[in-house]
Amino acid sequence: MEVVPNIKGKTLIDFAEKRILPGSIISSDVYHSYRALASVGYEHEYHVCQKMCMW
Repeated sequence: MEVVPNIKGKTLIDFAEKRILPGSIISSDVYHSYRALASVGYEHEYHVCQKMCMW
């Protein structure tokens, strides 16, 4: 686990390219910045939690 300085699309892409294998599925919440990951070959699946969510 690592803390990133912000959750902008470019930051997430830079992090993913250094730490996650190309073509991997990234699971997260629905925050819009994660959509940028698809532009560099990652698949993004998201989860919506109404209350407390356990993945």
